[in-house]
Amino acid sequence: MASTLILVAGYAGSGKTRVGQDVARRLPACYLDKDTLAGPFVERLLAALNLPAGDRDSPAYQREIRPLEYEALLAAGLEAAALGADVVLSAPFLAQLTDNAWASWLSEQALERNVQLRTVWVACDPDTLRQRMVERGSPRDCAKLADWTAYAAALDQRLDRRFQVEAWHFDNSARSDYQTQLNQLIDALKAA
Repeated sequence: MASTLILVAGYAGSGKTRVGQDVARRLPACYLDKDTLAGPFVERLLAALNLPAGDRDSPAYQREIRPLEYEALLAAGLEAAALGADVVLSAPFLAQLTDNAWASWLSEQALERNVQLRTVWVACDPDTLRQRMVERGSPRDCAKLADWTAYAAALDQRLDRRFQVEAWHFDNSARSDYQTQLNQLIDALKAA
């Protein structure tokens, strides 16, 4: 029986961590978060490149550091899944899942390892995103919060429609019924 690699994607503050951890607990599965896995080397690389701590928005971060984070996360996730573990990976995956070449590459990697791929898009309205970012107080959110109007205007609330893979849509806005959606998602993942 093939193991499953589940990508939990979404914008900063959408609740990827909560959804991913709850999915991992309920299946059960191994849980890997990009920020936990890559955080220590990201901060050192930011300092080495003379970039501000917590930077996740500059072109230099996106060009030099972000690819390394995803490379490490996916290597760990694919390795664990190839060994038979179901694995949940939590990261934004915004650029990746809309890139046909990347999605094809990941599909090939999974196929070579006899791993099933699943994707969950954690959606959230801008007001709830902003509230969560303010509450958590992470340096990673400073640039977004500093120019919230521009950041919020650029959010594509249905980015999952442009994904190059199928994805379950999980509305994690403050007004949504979290538990019902989680139960439905777990049932769908187990049935897939």
